[in-house]
Amino acid sequence: MAGGLLLTFFGFRKFKKHHDLTKEQIKKQNAANELMLKEIHYRVKNNLQIISSLIELELSKPSGLHYFFMQEIQIKMRSIALAHQMMYEDRDFTNVDLQPYFEKMLDITVEVLGISYNSIIGKINMQQKKLNLDKLIPLALAVNEMLINTIKHALPVKTSCTVTIECWEKNGKLYFTYSDNGPGLPFEDLGHATGTGI
Repeated sequence: MAGGLLLTFFGFRKFKKHHDLTKEQIKKQNAANELMLKEIHYRVKNNLQIISSLIELELSKPSGLHYFFMQEIQIKMRSIALAHQMMYEDRDFTNVDLQPYFEKMLDITVEVLGISYNSIIGKINMQQKKLNLDKLIPLALAVNEMLINTIKHALPVKTSCTVTIECWEKNGKLYFTYSDNGPGLPFEDLGHATGTGI
């Protein structure tokens, strides 16, 4: 009887030690995976920043017809880099906090285009708090395009322009709106408009 109890005790200790080792290995593996994800996001952000810097070098050359297009590319690259940077800083490797993201994106656009911060008033209301990267990037690029259009077409006729960006969830669906108080595109021009902006 005593021998059986002794064997059971040693067996339990061996199992517990093995179990603890397994838990420890899982913790180490999780830490390694987290470090790897951080490194990936850090490298992606850095690579995008390098591309942005190369474009900036191009922009230092005498301006020509391509100048504004290069600025647009730079804004888009920096917006993508911003999403990775925020994921890296927040230690959330799947989602991005929408309110600060779109606030910073507006600042990036104004900075790159070199316009006055007073020229664009941003009203950003993200009731939907977070969005995963796969959905955010295409949405961010679409907002980039609309924001650049606002600056190109609304600012020349207004001293300042209000941009309203909102996102909310209702009945399991996400709704997103972008608007500005510019003059708008004449209805008769809609059939002839081309490009990604339209």
